[in-house]
Amino acid sequence: MKQEELTIKEIEDILDEFYNSFENGYDFEQFLKIYLGAIGLDEIEVTQKSGDGGIDLKAIKKGIDELTELDFIKYYIQAKRYKPNSNVSIESVRALRGILPDGFKGIFITTGKFSKKAYDFASESQSRPLILINGMQLITNCIEKELGFRVKPVFHKNDLLSLIEKGEMAEEEATKNNDNEKIDIEQFIKKSITENDIKARILRIPKTITEKIPSDNNTYCVLFNDDEKILNIDKTRTFFSGITELYRKYGLLDDNGNRISKDAFWYFDENNKKIILKTEKSQ
Repeated sequence: MKQEELTIKEIEDILDEFYNSFENGYDFEQFLKIYLGAIGLDEIEVTQKSGDGGIDLKAIKKGIDELTELDFIKYYIQAKRYKPNSNVSIESVRALRGILPDGFKGIFITTGKFSKKAYDFASESQSRPLILINGMQLITNCIEKELGFRVKPVFHKNDLLSLIEKGEMAEEEATKNNDNEKIDIEQFIKKSITENDIKARILRIPKTITEKIPSDNNTYCVLFNDDEKILNIDKTRTFFSGITELYRKYGLLDDNGNRISKDAFWYFDENNKKIILKTEKSQ
């Protein structure tokens, strides 16, 4: 899709409609889970409303060595649903860098704008770099990925809302435990089970989940869709093994050896000492 077919004025008009499609910042964050996945990030997690230091989402980008995580890129993401003509304050950009751990990168995404000072500040540090995505960039990225847009391109609010609705329907399935009790939607983590994972017959564990498993555990109980299994944890504590039959049963590995990547939704049930994991349903 060629962005040059749109004028700046047309993109600005689309941005106004895009901004008004979200009732609040929470809806914007839910859309960003889809957006971040579309641009290649994984383990996308909306943080808790309290105690997160102002971070709205977390994510990673996998490197070549997926098993040891040595070259994973880890991101903290700040989201601001601002009016398109509003500037994000330089203080907000400084605050994001201020809470970045060593080795992390920051992404600041807004429907508004950034000042030149904000861009200058973002480029100052090589050790804690910040990526700033303003409203105009967000719109052009969404056009490229066809997130809420049709081929012309024409922005359709219903297409955008449909994306969020489909994501929430999958999340609804992921946020129920065995007793159909509701789990807070913000407590689960969306992570892809990739073709490489299936090929290696492993189930890679999101880092946030790994940190909650007691360090002396070599196994852990996993409720994988409708099957409760005790799975082995590898020595590097990055994946479960013994997963082949579950992959076959739930359509990730067919009889011909074809591998079908799916999104998975993870929740650590501390009270019942188990991990709840549900995969998206086949289309």
